Amino acid sequence: MYPIFTGGYGHDSHKGEPEPQDRIDFVYYAGLLGVTESKTVVEGKPVAVPNHRGNAWPSDHAAVLTTFRVSSTRWGVGR
Repeated sequence: MYPIFTGGYGHDSHKGEPEPQDRIDFVYYAGLLGVTESKTVVEGKPVAVPNHRGNAWPSDHAAVLTTFRVSSTRWGVGR
């Protein structure tokens, strides 16, 4: 899941550099959930602006698909 670089505070689009197109979102969870699998879902390689019209990605973030197991007790206790 590298490179880890997020645009915004560390990226200055006024310098003529293309904005990174390979960000990864996070999945936050709590309570009675436990992660059984988590992976990024990527199709192709996105092209930077201004040639981005044909990109298969709807945004500049790769999708994260996570499968959870729901526990009837606190996760990790009484499995």
